[in-house]
Amino acid sequence: VMDLGITDIKLTTNGLKLLAVLDELYEAGLRSVNISIDALDPGVFKNITGVHDIRSVLDAIDAAIASGMEVKINTVVLKGVNDHQIIPLLEYASARNIPIRFLELMKMGYLHYQESDYFFSMDEITQKIASVTSIAKMDRTASNTTTYWQTTKGAVFGVIANESEPFCSDCNRLRLDSYGNIYGCISSSEGIDVRHLSETKVTEALQTALTQKQDRFTGSELSMKYIGG
Repeated sequence: VMDLGITDIKLTTNGLKLLAVLDELYEAGLRSVNISIDALDPGVFKNITGVHDIRSVLDAIDAAIASGMEVKINTVVLKGVNDHQIIPLLEYASARNIPIRFLELMKMGYLHYQESDYFFSMDEITQKIASVTSIAKMDRTASNTTTYWQTTKGAVFGVIANESEPFCSDCNRLRLDSYGNIYGCISSSEGIDVRHLSETKVTEALQTALTQKQDRFTGSELSMKYIGG
């Protein structure tokens, strides 16, 4: 990939198989990784992911840090499921001097019609953290999906609040799925096939995809894993 002139390569992963291929990915040019981990408690982790192997994820996080990669942790907060894991996860990330981002549950995939049952808002997340430490809100940069805070001890955490505080107005993202379809918005269920288009037609397709952007996220029956996220 680096031979093609692409120097900014990032990976989002659940981390389960990362350790075995980390060195190879580093050699290929990977320098930044977002690792999803929704709980430190093994039982809660198993309940959410369906697997027992939390140790593989934790080892992968430490190995990625040791390699010099930029590491961030992503946690989707589910009411009544893992909201009690917010503080332990924040402390875990702080001990390793890496940022953690807590995500509001989005109306995507099979949870499209159940989202409200598990929704835990940005205010609830920050209130829970503020109950144990003072926090200060940091400035959000344009087109950034994350609003960050810093604790008095220097720990940095963010919240991706697609529902409570949408960032649609300055979103500059396009998503490409594994079938060659471009999506201008994660609320779009119909992508634009660009696999066999000429360079000129691809440019036109990208412009069309940009018109899919909405003022506010409305949800989709598509899972994020299908459209690049």
